[in-house]
Amino acid sequence: MDDREWQRQYEERWARAKAIVALHPELDPSGVYHALCSLARTPEERLRRGLAHGRLGTQQR
Repeated sequence: MDDREWQRQYEERWARAKAIVALHPELDPSGVYHALCSLARTPEERLRRGLAHGRLGTQQR
């Protein structure tokens, strides 16, 4: 992906996040933006990133 395409997607996601927050002001705009970014990834990529960040590790007691 080139810089222009990345910039276009970045701006579209922020615009969409702001529109969602306008309808649901209790939501955090950056949280909505990051959720939209995650949804743009494949399930395999989301799983790989989650495993890399330890989100699916064993629970500590």
